Amino acid sequence: MRLKIFCSAVTGVLAFLFVGPVFAQEAFPSKPLRIVIPWPPGGPPDLMARLAAPKMSELLGKPVVVENRAGATGTIGTGAVVKSAPDGHMLLLTPNQPIVMAPALFPTPYDPSKDLAPVATLGESMNALVVNAASNVHSVADLIAAARAKPGAVTFSSSGQGSIGHLTGELIKQLAGIDMLHIPYKSAGQSVTAVVVEEVTVSGSSIQQSLPYIKAGKLRGLGVTGVKPSKYLPELKPLAEQGVPGMAITVWYAAYAPAKTPRAILHTWRETLLKAFQDPAVQQKLDSVGIEWMWQEPDQISARIEKELGQWRKVVRAANIQAH
Repeated sequence: MRLKIFCSAVTGVLAFLFVGPVFAQEAFPSKPLRIVIPWPPGGPPDLMARLAAPKMSELLGKPVVVENRAGATGTIGTGAVVKSAPDGHMLLLTPNQPIVMAPALFPTPYDPSKDLAPVATLGESMNALVVNAASNVHSVADLIAAARAKPGAVTFSSSGQGSIGHLTGELIKQLAGIDMLHIPYKSAGQSVTAVVVEEVTVSGSSIQQSLPYIKAGKLRGLGVTGVKPSKYLPELKPLAEQGVPGMAITVWYAAYAPAKTPRAILHTWRETLLKAFQDPAVQQKLDSVGIEWMWQEPDQISARIEKELGQWRKVVRAANIQAH
């Protein structure tokens, strides 16, 4: 009799250990979900999240709320997700700046390699190197020659000290072996306008920002920062093929959860994101603003973080960039 009672007790404990967690995982989500965008409303990551949120809500059976927590190069919102409970109810959607650039510039309240669990990469865009359409610079070779002829006379604009445009310009300088003077502006729009009105020589601006001016005949594109031509400017070759060896810079948008989030929940998010972002209406809208669909798994994202974080740390040290 005692043996039967003992066996029943053991069976009950085993059932709790092995079945209990399954029930806990099946309960996800148990409340409304939040997608944190560490940037102001209206930008690419905000657009991505708001376009896909209705479909994600439908798939998960709970409201999906998009929450903007901007500031400090995206590190405020990123830090908020890092500190949140690892239960899958808060997700981060961001371009790579707070993941691989900000930590190279200044101390961040998180380690992107340890404190975040990559979920998936969802899109990618690249920058175009542009000059004024009336400029005597007609190619990357012309730009390099001008910079070598008068070191520091060629100027390049960006949306601010430590921005992706700034770091891209510094990387071009280092890879091409030239000297250009950085002129920071307060926004990406002002950075491009500065080239249009000939305040600066060149800018490595996003294709979304520069394309209307290129089509209007006000700017001339010299090349793109990615490893292949952009489908939005197929006539422009990568800078790596035009005298800037090793140039391979894109803006990539990925989703992350807090570290220690259960694998089953990460899998649920991955499946949900894949279905939501493959929706034709979502794809069409993202395509219209220059974001190309790209899917990467967690292992690929982790490897990319390590590679790019190392790259930007070298660029920052070599250029002696001080983030303001």
